[in-house]
Parts: sequence; structure tokens; C-alpha cells
Amino acid sequence: MSIEPIVSVIVRPPLSPSLLLQLIYKPFPDEEEENYWVICQESIRNECNEDKVIEEWTAPIPPVVAAEVINLLKDSLIPPISKSQLTEVDGCSYEVYFGDAFSSAHYQWWLSPPEEWEPLAEVVDMLLGCSGIYL
Repeated sequence: MSIEPIVSVIVRPPLSPSLLLQLIYKPFPDEEEENYWVICQESIRNECNEDKVIEEWTAPIPPVVAAEVINLLKDSLIPPISKSQLTEVDGCSYEVYFGDAFSSAHYQWWLSPPEEWEPLAEVVDMLLGCSGIYL
């Protein structure tokens, strides 16, 4: 069974390995409670500009936290184009992907998100915290 991520987050701190976090729902037979996980990958870029995974782990997410992330995304009205000028390119960059084969979205920012994209930063913070990562 293929498991599609609900949301994927890429964090690229300067001079540090990149992080890929994916919130997934993984049903288990015979279990009544919902099972959410964050799949985490730490990777570095090689000289060919390809990411090489150096560490991978999973972390269970309490269903209440997963519901909070999902509801935040469902209830937010996030414009596809920011009203703010994104001129900073130094520091940590963030990317958020979500959707499926028929619809998807991709947001990217540096340092801090534009005001109207703040719910996406909350999602990033929640997934980082549940994964045991503190930048």
C-alpha cells in the first residue's frame, strides 16, 4: 500500500543538512486509534547538486496534534501569491508542499514567512517539534 503524505516540509538551514518532514496517516488493521507519523530525512547536497540522505527516522504524532495540523490547513485562507516582497535569500529557507495527484500547492520563503502565510509556519513548527528537531 502506497502512503501519500498529507503535508511535506523542507527546511534548509545555512551550512547544515536539509530536513524533509512528511506527515502521513498509516492505518493499522485491528486498531481503533488513528495512527499519524512524521517521516524525517536529513540530507546533504553533493557536488552534483543532488540530495543524499544521511539519516532517516520516524516519529509518532498524537492524533490530536495531527488533527490540529490538518484543521489549520483546512481552515486557512492562504493566498497563492504573497502581498509582501520576498527579498531576503539569506538564512534558513522553508518549503511546504501538500496535495495529491489532482491538486497541489507549494510555498517557499526565507527567514520568516509573509504575514498571510503564517499558518504554514505554524505547521512547520508543529512538525519540527513532534520530530524532536529544534532549530
